[in-house]
Amino acid sequence: MTIYRVSELTGRTRKRQLPITEQQYYDFMCNHIDQLPQLDDEQMRFLMTGVVAEELKQHSSDHDIKVAPFLKRADNT
Repeated sequence: MTIYRVSELTGRTRKRQLPITEQQYYDFMCNHIDQLPQLDDEQMRFLMTGVVAEELKQHSSDHDIKVAPFLKRADNT
């Protein structure tokens, strides 16, 4: 499914193809489910915040900050 998000970090609109169905997207966004195990951390970050890895790297180097992992996966990977 193609998802469009506005980055909370830069305000830029981006799109990504994520391996989820419309029903999974709806259920997740409505808090009917709290996990999408087929998505990796980068995909989850995009879904939740619109932030992509390139922005995170650029922002981190520009501001000399350390960024903690966005989500802790249930399986600790």
